[in-house]
Amino acid sequence: MSHLLILGNINKYTFCNAIVAAQEKSQACLQQEIEDIYVVHTKESFEALFENMEKDWLNNLKRYSITESMFINRVIDANNRHSDTLLNYIKNIIQITGTDSLIIDVTNGTSELKTLLSIIVYLLDVHHAYFIDSAALSQKYPNNMHSFFDDKKLKPYYRKVTESKIIDRLGYLNLTEIIRYKDKIADMSEELYSNFGEEASDSSFFADNLCNAVELFLKNKNAQDQSNSLYRIAATAIAASLEEVMDKILYDCDIKVGPKATLGKKMNVLKERLANSSSGFDYNFLSEINKFILYLRNNTTHKAFDITETQKYKASLLMNIAFVFVDYYSQIVYKELKVSGIRKNNHQDEYNFSLLSGPVDYKTQFFGLDGDKTGGQLEKLLLNNSSEDEIKEFSGKIAEAVKEIVKYIKSKPGSEVVFARGDDILFKGSFTREELEYMKMLYEEKTGGETCSIAYGSSVREVLLAMKMAKIQRNSIRGIFLSD
Repeated sequence: MSHLLILGNINKYTFCNAIVAAQEKSQACLQQEIEDIYVVHTKESFEALFENMEKDWLNNLKRYSITESMFINRVIDANNRHSDTLLNYIKNIIQITGTDSLIIDVTNGTSELKTLLSIIVYLLDVHHAYFIDSAALSQKYPNNMHSFFDDKKLKPYYRKVTESKIIDRLGYLNLTEIIRYKDKIADMSEELYSNFGEEASDSSFFADNLCNAVELFLKNKNAQDQSNSLYRIAATAIAASLEEVMDKILYDCDIKVGPKATLGKKMNVLKERLANSSSGFDYNFLSEINKFILYLRNNTTHKAFDITETQKYKASLLMNIAFVFVDYYSQIVYKELKVSGIRKNNHQDEYNFSLLSGPVDYKTQFFGLDGDKTGGQLEKLLLNNSSEDEIKEFSGKIAEAVKEIVKYIKSKPGSEVVFARGDDILFKGSFTREELEYMKMLYEEKTGGETCSIAYGSSVREVLLAMKMAKIQRNSIRGIFLSD
């Protein structure tokens, strides 16, 4: 059986006609009859269709084996954000029905909801999306637009929505794909460069260069007359962004390489630093992904190679795997380097420490809690020239979160808060991992989504070093034991 998703309408004739046309389309294209009709209403459309005593439109639908029990109505509150509500609702519907047997009608609804639904149809590349061509229908039947039409009259005017791939092809640039890549690059840049120190935190070259490379690659890929040299230029720019990431990691980890070091040399230096890394680190995978990236880079950027059909695929693979590579280096390699490179003051002697699996039950330990991105968020508010009220609101949420957590800590016998300032709390006592997770949940709840990290150990020094590791991963709990 098929399913219909449709927007409500205060015009009962248009609403009923769209359902009749959808039933005919379902029988013709899917060889199925509609089983469920999911309707997204405004308050006004629900009242007009289902609370009004006159339900002649329902009587008309019975002719097509459609009854009131088949309707699943959802009213969108005008005070809510329509986009969020509609997206979540459609997500739930698709999880139930899938898209193969789902028909979406975009004939009805307010301009806002109809626009949102049309965008969703495009993004999901829904194959069975239709609308009544009201202009053509009214031209054929100028005096009957406030009437219930039968399926035979509606059939020629129930048109298919233009498919996503055709829309993309109109501009031959895959504009939507470019925008998605740019959003992905922006998110990746913010996540990656926020880890680095101030002197290495400028992400403009990485982001701009990678965006330009992706745009150049996609434009050339979809152009009628493709230029082989443009693939090489795009691949070279992508490789330059990858090398930029290597340079930032080397600088931030205070690892020196020669000024003429190649990308391969820089990768090997980082790999050698991790030769004796923790047992959980997959050293073999690091070696293999480095080799593969270098292979793709060398085969698509060096002028000694002609850009053949095979090379084009290599260039495409380099573009896509570059995102995985950067994410892997920022989330895994960089953090492993930072953990293994914790220093004692300014000396080169490394601490000998063991990672703890969890707080020791019934033992008093020191704990530290610190907000993950509080400073960055505050800086963003200031740079965006936010109002005093917005800044005060953000600061107030942090203060309220710290206040609630301090209250929770003090409620446990034998516990003591050493200090609580800004988004930092230093305390001691006996706490389980579950209780620490609860503190993190409190912080996120009270701040409206901000995260924090917690460190613990037998001394303040251990807490300090454990916090460095926790802050690398963010939104985490870390404990260490130092051995002299």
